Amino acid sequence: MTEIENKNYPNVRQSFGIVGIIFLVMVLLGVPFIIIFQRFFDKDTLVLIIYSFAVGVSFWIVNSIRKRKIGISTFNFRIENKRIVPLVIIASTALLFGIVVPIEGLVVALFPIPAILNTPTIPDFSTFLMIVIAAPVLEELIFRGIMLDGLLKIFSPAKAILISSALFMLTHFDPWQFVSAFLGGVFYGWVYYRTKTVSFTIIMHAAAYLSNLLVKIG
Repeated sequence: MTEIENKNYPNVRQSFGIVGIIFLVMVLLGVPFIIIFQRFFDKDTLVLIIYSFAVGVSFWIVNSIRKRKIGISTFNFRIENKRIVPLVIIASTALLFGIVVPIEGLVVALFPIPAILNTPTIPDFSTFLMIVIAAPVLEELIFRGIMLDGLLKIFSPAKAILISSALFMLTHFDPWQFVSAFLGGVFYGWVYYRTKTVSFTIIMHAAAYLSNLLVKIG
């Protein structure tokens, strides 16, 4: 391990550790939550509660490690030029429907989703809160604000973005989401590298998820 890696967080090994923390917390908290609360909440609300609590705890753990190792626990949310926010939203939506959705369609055509996993549901308010607010905020803080930010101090932008995107992909339990997660991670990573603010990536992430949700509702 180089001197730069010793003074930085996270390096590659620690980035894998972050993914491990997320998986571990999801299991340790998710299973008890399902057993205890499945009688009291509908499926979508239960998923929102488990996801928000588990990933929120994971973020707290990872950010605490970051603060202990390098003395930083804050994030850059500043948007210098607010006029480009609409362009960012348009770019994110264009990526989704112009590239991601066609590729995902090809993947599904080659490897059909099992019927047991392909039960259509009507998105409700809990679903909206999770995919438009909770997921974009927590995932971007962890994977771009912490992981990519650290890797950019060690590796070239391309290598750092690819590593963080691959690990971001692995945290999506649905294999049929791997393509969209990886491509989205690459795009959000590039934007973070260029802007050094998580606000843009949160907005893009939320815009893509919201667009996809609206299409499904429509």
